[in-house]
Amino acid sequence: MALTTYTPGPVANRAAARYKQAWERFSSGFTPGQKAVTAIAAIALIAGLAVLSSTMSSTNYQPLFSGLEPASAAAIVSQLQSSKVPYRLADGGATVLVPANQVDQERLALAAAGLPQAGSGAGLSILDKEGITTSQFTQQADYQRAVQDELESTIDSVQGVASSQVEIVMPSQTAFALGNTESPSASVMVDLQPGTSLAQGQVNAIAHLVASAVPGLNAGNVTVADNNGDLLYGPGAPSNGPGSSSAAQQFDTTEEASLQSMLDQVVGPGNATVRVSAVLNTATTKTSMQGVQLGKAGTPVTAPTQVSSSKETFSGSGAALGGVLGTNAVTPVGGGKTSYSKTDTQSNYETGVLDTTTEQPPGQVTSESVSVVLSSLPKGATLSSIRQAVAAAAGLTPKDTLSVVVVPFSKAVQDQAAAAAKAQAAAAARAQLYNLVKLAGIVGAIAIALVVLWRKSRKKSPQQAEVLSSADVVELAGPPTQELPAVAQERDSEFAWGPDEVSRVLRAWLSQASQQGSSHGAAAG
Repeated sequence: MALTTYTPGPVANRAAARYKQAWERFSSGFTPGQKAVTAIAAIALIAGLAVLSSTMSSTNYQPLFSGLEPASAAAIVSQLQSSKVPYRLADGGATVLVPANQVDQERLALAAAGLPQAGSGAGLSILDKEGITTSQFTQQADYQRAVQDELESTIDSVQGVASSQVEIVMPSQTAFALGNTESPSASVMVDLQPGTSLAQGQVNAIAHLVASAVPGLNAGNVTVADNNGDLLYGPGAPSNGPGSSSAAQQFDTTEEASLQSMLDQVVGPGNATVRVSAVLNTATTKTSMQGVQLGKAGTPVTAPTQVSSSKETFSGSGAALGGVLGTNAVTPVGGGKTSYSKTDTQSNYETGVLDTTTEQPPGQVTSESVSVVLSSLPKGATLSSIRQAVAAAAGLTPKDTLSVVVVPFSKAVQDQAAAAAKAQAAAAARAQLYNLVKLAGIVGAIAIALVVLWRKSRKKSPQQAEVLSSADVVELAGPPTQELPAVAQERDSEFAWGPDEVSRVLRAWLSQASQQGSSHGAAAG
């Protein structure tokens, strides 16, 4: 089958020529200066559109995950690259940012892939690689590593802990040993997040968590330290614990907020400041008391513990012994019957004793100091009334300290804050005005360019005013008597007849018809 090469016909050549002539007629209506202005306007229009498109299409990136370990960050970046999701890194690679409209979707996708990784260790999965030929020592070492990895993953989930490292020391087990007095021990190193600290309850939870995961391990043999070198738990750790200062600060902050809220309603906002300093007892206190158990009537409760009784009787004949003591008279001896009876009962009672032991948890307020400074006293208020209100609201006792003074406040800080806020507002207004002016300039340049092009396109050149020749008329419209085919011939879809072109064609037809009529008349004559 032979290939046929298409060669543009006369119609295509005529259309190209018409387009060329139209462009030449259009461009001939511009002076060199107008052409330069039009080119500059077109360039400005393209540049403005590019700047506007760049400004509107700038992507807003939001954090996907922050505080990541290098291994977790590398795994997340690899997953994002495979999914062709744009990303950025911040905070030295610890924070991964993605477009704001993809944050939720990517979090779910990464969670389905098991990212970010909870821990760097393999956990109990390390035991899957063991075979039947693995020695007992290797099995024990692998199991210990697996337990350490699982504990690290669990401790990393504690709020404030960035990463952790657990080391467990197991005593040697020998089958020929008669006894083993050594017990397991463990050490935990926690890497805290910047600006955070662990409360005493969190430290205790970590120590007991490790002790519960290792058979035979006592919580007293667990040592917990942080990346700052502070001993948090274990032998030699401070008795008050690492959370004592934070607990006291939290108590002071809560108490200050409560008192400040009350004083703002009394003297007005900004006219009072409160500072609270409390000393908390961080040790557990036990109090034992022993007393007599009392009944409903307030009498001691007693119960018999031992009862004994004895009875003695005698009966017989003869005179009873008698006489006057201290005389030399002979005691008469007489006859008769005599009887004797004696009963003795003895009971032992025990009084009820009540033993009471009271255990107070850590965190009890030992002493408290409250300082209140007022800018001025409102009408109808006195220092004594404010002192009473503050003492009652804070629950102060006679051993606590309370100070209430009136000192005019300095307004330098307020003035500086007001000036800074005013300057910031002015800078924001200038920036907004600059953006509006820039946008208005771009839009204005586009509008000017469009107006210039429109006005130039409306001007008629001398060549456009010329009447088409008869050949052009025949070429464009064909002879007047030509019959149209049943199917319209294909014309250039881009060619359009305007009102001027139609009028020129009609005038050319009329002129041609009149000329033909004159020629026919001359021939007939």
